[in-house]
Amino acid sequence: MIQNILFLALVHLFQSATPDAWVRINQLGYKTDGLKNALWCSKNNDTISEFKLVEIITGKVVYKSKAVKNFGAYGPFTRTCRLNFSNYTIEGRYVIQAGGATSPEFTIASTVYKGTPDFCLN
Repeated sequence: MIQNILFLALVHLFQSATPDAWVRINQLGYKTDGLKNALWCSKNNDTISEFKLVEIITGKVVYKSKAVKNFGAYGPFTRTCRLNFSNYTIEGRYVIQAGGATSPEFTIASTVYKGTPDFCLN
């Protein structure tokens, strides 16, 4: 009985934790010397004015920026913003945090696209 109640409480907790904002990234990664943009999008009327780049291994914020360009509504989203971090050039694994949302992990590296055409052709 107690196990069933605990299970139902956990299900309710996870169902009520539906995100309202997302950070979309290039899932292949970014070249160190290339353009680096991500997209923050929200189904609410929230706005953001900055974002952070967090290194995966250490969990430290390695870059903060106010390079946020508002693009308004798009598709199902009430707000969208382009996040530009092109001037960050240190190779590694990162996530972006903005407006309560965290991106999937991604790589910044000079060889990030190595083997991509072969992968796509297979």
